[in-house]
Amino acid sequence: MAVVIKTDGKISGQVALKGHGNSVAQMLGSASGEVAVLMGKDEISNILLEFLGLDGGEIIKCLVRGDRHVPLR
Repeated sequence: MAVVIKTDGKISGQVALKGHGNSVAQMLGSASGEVAVLMGKDEISNILLEFLGLDGGEIIKCLVRGDRHVPLR
C-alpha cells in the first residue's frame, strides 16, 4: 500500500536537542530538548498531523480509511 502525503502551505520548524553518543542513533536516543513545527492557515494531511503528534491509533485509522485533508486555523 502506498501512502501519499499532500500538504498545501508552508511548514516551518525549529529543533533544539542535546544528546550524546558515538552514532546518530545513540545521539537521538539520548536526546532531550524541544521540537516545534509551525504552519499558517492552510491544509495539512491528516496522516502527517497524526505522525507529528505520534498518535499510533489515529495513524492506523488513517492508513485503513485513507488520508483526508484537515483545515488549519
